[in-house]
Amino acid sequence: MTTFEIKQMRPAETEEAAEVLSHAMLRNPINVAVYQGESENERQQIENAFLALLRDRPEDLIMAKQGSQIVGVCRSYICRGDRFISQEVQELLDTRNPKLSSFKDRHNYWVGCWARYDPSIVHRHLGPIGVLPEYQNLGVGTLLMERYCRLVDEHKLPAYLETDTLTNVSFYRKFGFNIIDEVEILEAMNYFMWREIQE
Repeated sequence: MTTFEIKQMRPAETEEAAEVLSHAMLRNPINVAVYQGESENERQQIENAFLALLRDRPEDLIMAKQGSQIVGVCRSYICRGDRFISQEVQELLDTRNPKLSSFKDRHNYWVGCWARYDPSIVHRHLGPIGVLPEYQNLGVGTLLMERYCRLVDEHKLPAYLETDTLTNVSFYRKFGFNIIDEVEILEAMNYFMWREIQE
């Protein structure tokens, strides 16, 4: 039987974690729309984006390991409910038919759209969470979510996440999340999910 260990991530493991997430999410609809492909070049771009994200907000990074290999990663942080959208991104969002031909514009539009839906009350925000494709459907994601939900419940906070696949929606519902809104971004449906404080 395959066993996985859930641990706190160490700073030295950040690069490997970003690589895991890039493989896990390479074919997600919103990433395909933003990065315009599923090749090694796009995977490397996604890895670089995740690396910056993990370094910028290292709070509560946990990982699933099999031996010395990281096979899954989960990041969460306490969001104070203060939606920050830069002026540049806000102008893009306010444009009736924005031109999104460049990667920068597509990325800013996506991130800005997600920021608009971020709840305005304190919550624990989940994301990203991902498991290497070859380790999916083996219970790794469940172990990461169970640890995340324990953390949320210990602090008596509601929880929030975004996802772009119905398969993920069904998965998150098992942990008490429900869709509170949905929107099409770059022709990909995005679902915003909320989990009330658990008694």
